[in-house]
Amino acid sequence: MQHVRFVYICCLLAGSVSTAWAQQSLWFMPRILQAHQVNPAQLQDNTLTLSLPTAHVAAAHTGASWQDIVRPVAGSDSFSLDIPGAISQLRDLEHLRVSTRADWLAVGIRVRNWQFHAAASTRVSGKVSYTQDMAALAWYGNAPFAGETLDLAPDFQATAFHEAGAGVSFPVLKIFRAGVRVKYLIGLADISVSRRSLTLATGAEDYRLDLMADYQLNTSMVSLGTADDFAPAFSPAPLTRNRGLGADIGIEARPGKTLTLTAGVLDLGYIRWQDQANQYHLRGTISLQGLDAYAMVRADSVRWDQYLDSLTRDISISASAGAYTRALPARLYASALWKPVRFFQAGALVQGEVYQGTWQPSLTVHAGFHAGKVLSAGLSWSYMDRRVDHLGANLLLKAGPVVIFGATDHLSSLIWPRSARQVDARLGLLLAIGGGRQ
Repeated sequence: MQHVRFVYICCLLAGSVSTAWAQQSLWFMPRILQAHQVNPAQLQDNTLTLSLPTAHVAAAHTGASWQDIVRPVAGSDSFSLDIPGAISQLRDLEHLRVSTRADWLAVGIRVRNWQFHAAASTRVSGKVSYTQDMAALAWYGNAPFAGETLDLAPDFQATAFHEAGAGVSFPVLKIFRAGVRVKYLIGLADISVSRRSLTLATGAEDYRLDLMADYQLNTSMVSLGTADDFAPAFSPAPLTRNRGLGADIGIEARPGKTLTLTAGVLDLGYIRWQDQANQYHLRGTISLQGLDAYAMVRADSVRWDQYLDSLTRDISISASAGAYTRALPARLYASALWKPVRFFQAGALVQGEVYQGTWQPSLTVHAGFHAGKVLSAGLSWSYMDRRVDHLGANLLLKAGPVVIFGATDHLSSLIWPRSARQVDARLGLLLAIGGGRQ
């Protein structure tokens, strides 16, 4: 019985929690210090820039939206659930993502054509990938899939860490600039799947069920207990022995006065998880040939433990302590920014994230306007997650040395909330002193 409960809760945990991903708006806001997060080669306008605490929050689901599940009934004010319709729209693999970032303090210093910057942040991100087979099995049961094998293994990655980084941007030859930032990482907590195989096969004639598993979950600062004593626990600590290194590298070219081209790679690095590090491994095959319902009804009592024991006889669940290493999800980018006049700019950005060996690209185009040094505003449109309905906006206000800014990559979620699949927001406050070129 404990085996069954352990397996069930592990799967539920992996499927119910939702890594950082693109921040398109920052590429087109070069006047804020946070732009160094995506372009380490950038040169700030001001001699000294100090960023007070800022926050970025984002969430996204690539699967069904609210309007795909809850549909209006024709000729009435009522609604109905359309679960089969929502399931039919799912791809083989869908993703649910959550990301938050708190920038506690950042400073930028410009010395002629050299830019120095440093920042301290805390980042929390999570991503769960689930299959269409999982949703279909939950709704229809296994009868429609006789003779088929379903993929039921969710992929789950969640991590939290402190980041302290320092970088420099400098000129190279006449039209090029290069930038690099080195980051020291302190891991706070991690739950991640390193091996993912969980399939269910249904016999074509006798509906025999075979659940085959080879699934490994790694944790640090999070304990799930054992198979016989499932006792999840989280032991937060401001500092741990989970340490790592990261780097951001970028290059910028200005072939003319109005055009700026950039390219680079972000979040190259790793964290070595060793504090309270454990691996939980589920391996084996559960076979169920069926139950004699007539005999069960006629019996005075039913020995459920006999059936449960038969289910877990050939399954093994092991827990072992041991350090492990996880790479950060690296991002590659290339962008172009055209500024024909002082008050207008247009640009395009292509970027992608390497996640679990797969490439996840996006494309963004942007148009922005500047009213002197006081006001900047822009709109963007993005193609990501195989969808084209991503409308973003950014706004910057400057009063003396005080700069207030806000941005979102998914303004469309506020305009059309029923079809929304993403939401994000960034707010911040800067102090900019000296310089201030347009």
